Order: sequence, then structure tokens, then C-alpha cells
Amino acid sequence: MHTPGPWEHDMLRVWAYAGDSEDPDSDPLYIASLKFRDDTNVDGDQAWANANLIAAAPDLLKALQDIVTHVTFVAGTDLAMMSSTIAIAQKAIDKATKEDH
Repeated sequence: MHTPGPWEHDMLRVWAYAGDSEDPDSDPLYIASLKFRDDTNVDGDQAWANANLIAAAPDLLKALQDIVTHVTFVAGTDLAMMSSTIAIAQKAIDKATKEDH
């Protein structure tokens, strides 16, 4: 299972807090180090966009899980028209939540 969100970031790291994120004494749990090499074509704006996407991962996963649950509930057993969309969403959920390394 992944580290629960919310995740925060700067240009070098992505982190979450073990306790209350509002508590200034709470220690961060570092999730990822972001390395940007000078010999790549990634500019500052793209680097920030990448960091934003990584930090949004728990929120995106939760939203996607909720959408799949809701659509499945609303559509019931008649998923024919939504089957490809649900399959794509479920594949992304499976990728994000897989247990093996």
C-alpha cells in the first residue's frame, strides 16, 4: 500500500507527514527524490509540472477509484457502453496499487 496523501513537494523531494500535516513538529516521510540533470531537455516549468503530478498521485488514485465505484454502481450489470472506459481506469488503478516490485 502506498503512503497516504496528501503529498507535498518542492523541486527536490516529494513527502507526506506521518501525523497531522498542520502540526509544525510532525516529521515528513520522504517518498521520492527528484533529480534533474543539466543534460536533459526538462526546463523549470516542466520539472515543476512533473513534481506536481507525482505529488497529486494519491488524490488522482482516490478520484479514479471513486469514479469506477460510482459508475459501476449506477450502471449496474449493464456496463457495455462504459466497459472500455472502466477497463482503462481499472488498469490504471491496478498499476498504481500493485503489490509486486
